[in-house]
Amino acid sequence: FMEASVAYAETTFNLSTSYDLGTLTIRRDNAFLPAHVGALMDANGVSTFRMGRFNRDIAFNVVDNKNATSRIVVGLKGDFGDGWNWDAYYQYGQNRYAARICNNRIAANFTNALDAVINPATNQIVCRSTLTNPTNGCVPLNRFGQGVASQAALSYVLGTPYRDQEFTQDVAAFNFSTNSIEGWAGPISLAAGAEFRREEMGGFVESQYMSGWKYGNFRVTSGKYDVKEAYIETVVPLFEGMDFNGAFRLTDYSTSGTVKTWKAGLTYAPIEDIHFRASASRDIRAANMSELYDAGTARSNSV
Repeated sequence: FMEASVAYAETTFNLSTSYDLGTLTIRRDNAFLPAHVGALMDANGVSTFRMGRFNRDIAFNVVDNKNATSRIVVGLKGDFGDGWNWDAYYQYGQNRYAARICNNRIAANFTNALDAVINPATNQIVCRSTLTNPTNGCVPLNRFGQGVASQAALSYVLGTPYRDQEFTQDVAAFNFSTNSIEGWAGPISLAAGAEFRREEMGGFVESQYMSGWKYGNFRVTSGKYDVKEAYIETVVPLFEGMDFNGAFRLTDYSTSGTVKTWKAGLTYAPIEDIHFRASASRDIRAANMSELYDAGTARSNSV
């Protein structure tokens, strides 16, 4: 037998309006400073102040995620003896994930563009940083009013960081089962098998997208592990209406070692419409890929 599938999904949404919660430092010599504000600063001996605003005249931060997943399974199945069934298969799966944040603020560029002054040599509005580094490409940004920022300034302070991630999985398994073992109260069911699974993840992020952005600051998450497992399960009729069900599994993780898990339970059905169940089990969960290998995230908050 063979199975194959391909899936693609794209998700795009507005993350938020760009905003600053009282974090913009405005100096007295800011070239865009309204005259009456400058006069008030002079009257009170103030050289700088902090300003907050919602930047509705700057485009939304837009998150664009793309996921492409493919999977193929090939295997064999059959029977042997008196009522025994078996199957074996190999499965390969891959997920490619791309994430980007459009209209994302470049922190250093925004800081430089906000600090706009008058160039005494030309009487033109420039970034203060341009006075000492004329070729730095900074474009002054006006934050006093709505819709007053030039397109050139917005292009200078905004960008689109992205990252690519890839996840792969290999699985090989063998199982056999039967429902025809004769028991004292009815046929006993038995299943057993073994599985090997390998998972790996990696990716790529340009160094310029790892830090210095308002959102994202992407990191590559990379790592791998493998798991070897064997199991056995059974259902044994004890007497009419009551069954015992039990299971045992031995699991060996390359990252977190070997563990034994089990389950034991009883099912009692005195009549067809009423069932009573009781069970006890030992269950575990090993750390997943992200928990093991996530390289971390970075963001900034104002309190």
